[in-house]
Amino acid sequence: WAQPWRESLLLAAAEMDETLAEQVLTEQEPEPAVVWAALRQATLAGRICPCFAGSALRNQGVQPLLDGVVRLLPAPPERPPSLAHRADGGEEWVAMDPTGPLAALAFKVQMWEGRRHVFVRLYRGTLKAGDEVAIPGPDGAVRRERVARLFEVDANHKARLDQVSAGQIVLLAGLRWATTGDTLCAPDHPLWLERIETREPVLGLAIEPQSSADEEKLLEALDKLQQEDPTLRVEEDKETGQRVLRGMGELHLQIAGERLRREFHVNIRVGHPDVVLRETVAQAAEADHLFHRVIEQPDGKKLEMKAWARVAVEPLPRGAGTTVGAEPRSRPEGVDLNPAQREAITGAVEDVLANGPSTGSPLRDLAVRVLEVELFSALSSPQALRVAVAEAARKALARAGGLVLRPIMATEVVVPESDVGAVLGDLQSRRAAIRDTTNLGEVTAIHCDCALDRLLGYITDLRGMTHGRGQFTMRFDRFDVG
Repeated sequence: WAQPWRESLLLAAAEMDETLAEQVLTEQEPEPAVVWAALRQATLAGRICPCFAGSALRNQGVQPLLDGVVRLLPAPPERPPSLAHRADGGEEWVAMDPTGPLAALAFKVQMWEGRRHVFVRLYRGTLKAGDEVAIPGPDGAVRRERVARLFEVDANHKARLDQVSAGQIVLLAGLRWATTGDTLCAPDHPLWLERIETREPVLGLAIEPQSSADEEKLLEALDKLQQEDPTLRVEEDKETGQRVLRGMGELHLQIAGERLRREFHVNIRVGHPDVVLRETVAQAAEADHLFHRVIEQPDGKKLEMKAWARVAVEPLPRGAGTTVGAEPRSRPEGVDLNPAQREAITGAVEDVLANGPSTGSPLRDLAVRVLEVELFSALSSPQALRVAVAEAARKALARAGGLVLRPIMATEVVVPESDVGAVLGDLQSRRAAIRDTTNLGEVTAIHCDCALDRLLGYITDLRGMTHGRGQFTMRFDRFDVG
């Protein structure tokens, strides 16, 4: 059964190597060294992606996979330079050089034996135990920390190191603030490597300890889970006050809950899954609002506040995010906004974007522009201006009409050929958009897009339809009207 697959592999590799092509065309048995060289060349060129079969649970195929990593993938010195951004707004290319200023990327935080450790890859420079590193933040602030210890990791064992250099992947201890995606650099040469982008959570579970005595233990455990996994978030539901753990799907949250019980020894209660929603607008709209109020203060004096604002909103393409224009024309002519008033305008828009009119979910994929404001001398305090802008924005959103955006999952369902009809009918009843079906011999792969809330508990239904032989995987693709 493996012969057709091997022939396909040799034909793909032969496109990159004349020697191998000649051996394949003349039906000679190719030499292993020639095959490996051609596969490596094709892999590095991005022409093919070799797949290895195996099972780590049964310790089958693990060694060939590791050999393939060594033989087919580029070694650190063979990688092209990486792009980095400097604090002055410029860019530079970071080459794999052990003598240059330090540049390293933190790609994972892990609690090891109860202590915080950070996995990093060095792109440039040398790092020793006791060295001070700078960690530039997304807001421009730079933290400085000292590396306490360096370790080389082999499975679940670690060996202490005195020094590491460019190209190595190591484990660092002593860093309190470094998180996934942060750049570690020389204090006198700050820069940012391209960050590791994380997905937004799409599913939530209300979570609480079974005993109030475990409250502190639960909070500490949740904090550690969030540090290790940036796609996990803990939030408080504004309406119910419940603590909600959000993640990328049912299995993701189940694993997090199991880790809380097994590793942190916290007994928890969880609620039903709650799908994360977003909102946007259906069309462009404008609105204005005059805020005028007289407040009687405790000392008997009256405080008068007055401001006017006009705001426009318009939809953007899916995935475009949110843009805010907070440079309005001010009236009367010649009157400039002071810093506090400008901050109030920006804050008002951010407040409105945090809670949509339909479900209270954050708004996205729209542009909000504060077009014009009118000031009434001392009556137009920052507080008055903030209320005027916020109310004008809410009116504009109401006129534009709201759309609820659901997390859409790119889904692959693999089922026996005899069950394809029943599974397709079930997916269509869930309003899934079928992209294609691929026959893989005895089974068929169905690719579709479906809203996450219609896939909750789907694995149970799928097993029932296919007598336990069906399986499916899904990944978050986008927020869209489902």
